[in-house]
Amino acid sequence: MEEEIPNEMQLRYIKHPYFCPYCESDNIGLVNHPDPSESDFITQIVGCADCDNVWVEVYELSGIEPYQS
Repeated sequence: MEEEIPNEMQLRYIKHPYFCPYCESDNIGLVNHPDPSESDFITQIVGCADCDNVWVEVYELSGIEPYQS
């Protein structure tokens, strides 16, 4: 069973998602493209090239706005 990511680490990453939540490196990138599954959220796998940790980002719809062209 995988260890859960501590809440403090998750909150820091949500606020600044351009740095690895484990080593704080900015050398991170997508491991796969977002998965538009049949659920209420979308996931994508992200990894750090410096510390080799991998995590899953979870995206949920938070609202809608009118489209302006």
